[in-house]
Amino acid sequence: MDLFGFLQKNQNALDILIEEVKYRFKQWMAPSPSFMLTNCKLTFALQMTPERTSYVLHGPDGVKRLKQGPEISSYRGLNIIHTRSFRLETGQSARDLLRRRVRVAEYYRILPSVTNFNKQFELYNEGRDGWFSLSMADLCKMARVPGGGLTARLQRFLDTPNQATFDAQIIGQIEFVIVRPNIEHNMLGVIIGSGGGDTGNTLWGQTELAVYDDSMHGVWGMSYKYHSRAIVYECKNLIRLWDIAYDSYNGGKDDKWVNWEDDDSVNKFKEDTMDVTQPYRGDSMMVMAFRPDANELNRNWPSPIVFYDDINQPARALVGADNTEKLDCEQFRVFDAVVYGPAYQIYYNLMPNFHELHYTRKDAGNSAHENETTSDVLAFEGSMRIKNEAGQIIREIEGSGHHGKDFTGVASVRAGKGYKITGVPQAIRQA
Repeated sequence: MDLFGFLQKNQNALDILIEEVKYRFKQWMAPSPSFMLTNCKLTFALQMTPERTSYVLHGPDGVKRLKQGPEISSYRGLNIIHTRSFRLETGQSARDLLRRRVRVAEYYRILPSVTNFNKQFELYNEGRDGWFSLSMADLCKMARVPGGGLTARLQRFLDTPNQATFDAQIIGQIEFVIVRPNIEHNMLGVIIGSGGGDTGNTLWGQTELAVYDDSMHGVWGMSYKYHSRAIVYECKNLIRLWDIAYDSYNGGKDDKWVNWEDDDSVNKFKEDTMDVTQPYRGDSMMVMAFRPDANELNRNWPSPIVFYDDINQPARALVGADNTEKLDCEQFRVFDAVVYGPAYQIYYNLMPNFHELHYTRKDAGNSAHENETTSDVLAFEGSMRIKNEAGQIIREIEGSGHHGKDFTGVASVRAGKGYKITGVPQAIRQA
């Protein structure tokens, strides 16, 4: 997660990564890196951002850099090699093998409060690059489950969310949790390494030459095939940095929600989630409602949380792009608490099997080659704004984790079209 979208989140991000890789090579007692294999969108960040093309900051060199465009031959002592796209499947468009689809998850928590009926809760819609509002009535509608499986009082409240019907006591006991489990982007990676025979070679194998003659049509031809493979001998001379830059947004962060009461909606959500061969276009939000005991309510949740939690099994998660480590997630469990157990189990049984997606996911290289999406079972807290009756923002929760803070305009950054924007531009009056 530390490097997810790193290029767009930090100034001089690529400079930092290159120098850190050089230091890592020294620790490995490997030759200094000599090349960087990268998509041209990353060199765009080096050449064409305002920080590097401003005439005020750089004079004529800034204008020259802007005219030159993203094509550069070297940077910080590394030869720049742009990746190429290859057609790996018949009838499919060519693909860059350092570009892959990645899904991450976010959660939003609305704590019990007697004033929630008068509030609006706003979440960010990345597809439209703006915010949308959810009222208490909206949340109640989204959290209903079939058959009245929740406790009688909670189910009755969700069915008729009218402030005049219920006293303030029960209104102040309802907690909502929203999870967006399938926020999907196309992400870019780089390979930095030391070239030469000490690292590896391209080996050539058997060649085939075929000549044919078609006497009926009076034509003849010839075909030639060769077999080759690039093999790395010294792995310490190469390092792959996956998902360091956003390239485009696919789906999973809009205002569409799963209707738990509709079998078609639940089944469609499961099908869209479990299909890792296509960009995600399904529903975004899973809304859950709980009525926890105030004396046992934990008001401070960790970030991340295990949003798909089999409370009868140990919590584990694969960590890293190459799935090299397994993380003990006991400290991130929240739904194993007694106050959530019965109600959460109902929602859990309606969800897709996120464990299957997570534990069978391929490492970054194979998922890029096979064009399959990587998924996760941990959700970080996302950005949410809370407004009062007058429409004033009374609280703003800034997102953490993979995406960081949401704001109007950040969609262009996560589409690979902008860089290093830290917030909404502010109006400044000069004397």
